[in-house]
Amino acid sequence: MMKTVRTLAMTVAVVFLATMAAHAVQEKWTFMVYMDADNDLESYITSDIETALAVPGSSPDVNVVTLADGYNGKGTLWKTAKFFYVTGGMQATAANAVGDWGERNMADPQTLMDFVAYCRTNYPADHYALSFWDHGGAATMCARIGPAATVGIIHVR
Repeated sequence: MMKTVRTLAMTVAVVFLATMAAHAVQEKWTFMVYMDADNDLESYITSDIETALAVPGSSPDVNVVTLADGYNGKGTLWKTAKFFYVTGGMQATAANAVGDWGERNMADPQTLMDFVAYCRTNYPADHYALSFWDHGGAATMCARIGPAATVGIIHVR
């Protein structure tokens, strides 16, 4: 009886420690890019993912993720919002997306909140950065999201 109790206790301890170790692993940064190409920018979205984000892409210290919404499928080959975990040299194709978010209104604040919440849950990190990709002006602004969901705006000039 005592041997059974010890074996059960050891099993529970191993499972507990393995679970804790799995959840303890996180990168230093998660870089989130909110790509609204549900407009005349659609033809640029795949090349920007491949040249700006996939070089070098995610690393052991940094998650690079993006929610990229296409318009009519001519420039992106997809019409719905695709979620990408960007890896080095990745081709931005619908087949390489890790999720299809369906048709989303990228101007709706709820879509942005869903994106940030999804990233924080699925790509945990010590620090988060959020970049808005769209017509020119977004390139000068990036949000840094702190551990307690505090937000600071960083202007890049």
